[in-house]
Parts: sequence; C-alpha cells; structure tokens
Amino acid sequence: MNKGVILFLLVVPALIALGFDYYLYYENQEEGFKFTDLGWIWIEYHEASHNYLMEQVGNEYWIQYIVPILKLPMAVVALIFSCIVILSMMMIKLLISISSGRFSSSSKRRQKDLGRDRGDKKQFKYNRK
Repeated sequence: MNKGVILFLLVVPALIALGFDYYLYYENQEEGFKFTDLGWIWIEYHEASHNYLMEQVGNEYWIQYIVPILKLPMAVVALIFSCIVILSMMMIKLLISISSGRFSSSSKRRQKDLGRDRGDKKQFKYNRK
C-alpha cells in the first residue's frame, strides 16, 4: 500500500473530528468555535458503554487516568493516535533494516554474508569437523 494512502487513513479521524467541530460552530456561531471533548462525544452518542466501563474500572482509576483523556479534544486525541501509529511503524521499519544489515558499513562483512555475491565467484564450501 502506498505510504501516502496509509498516512491519509491515519489522519482521517482527526479530519472527521475537525469537521464535526466546524459543524457545531456553523450551527451555533454565537458561541464561537470550540473543540469537542472526547468524553462529550462518548456520552452523547453511546452513554451505555461509558457507564458500563466506568462501573467496571472503578471510580479511583477512572478519575485518575481516564477522565484526563476524556477531557482532551477529539481532534487532539486522533492526532496523538496517528502520531503513535506512525512512529511505531517507523521504529519497526528501522529495526528491520538494522537487523537485515543495511546499516553495516563494513565491506568485509558484506562480502562474507551467505547468499550474497562475494566477488571471487567461488562456491562456498563447508568444512566437517
């Protein structure tokens, strides 16, 4: 898949959140432009799951860890999620390229690697012990 398409798909939730915020601004222009909190969206559109999770997690944990996240604007949460996924993908790609030896600067090491052309065109022979 093209990198641009993946990036676009990761940014789509933030664009949707901004579009929703603009829609609310368009409907109520006298209040001014405001970012919508993640918690408000959750309670407004599916209050039952919000209440169920709040009961399951416990009040202390909910207030200490979940409420600060729910107070963040939805657009910010979507961008943070996108950045985490992009950085994770970059780290995985970097680790794969390091483990495959692409960053090795030693030409001797590259010539000794099995499966590569060693320059002397001789067949590799294994020794028995």
